[in-house]
Amino acid sequence: MDIWLNGAFYGNGGPIQVEGFVDGSIIGMTVALTAEFASTDEGLMSVQVRNENTGKN
Repeated sequence: MDIWLNGAFYGNGGPIQVEGFVDGSIIGMTVALTAEFASTDEGLMSVQVRNENTGKN
């Protein structure tokens, strides 16, 4: 199984604006997930992955 992922996310003040990407390749596996984004008190971004499911093809 071959896996590679690359990503970057950027935040902006005011009404929350998030730009970013995740790019990659997963060969031989299926992936399903739900991600939840929130801002912290320090102004950073918190990401939680929920309902993750993987399976081999």
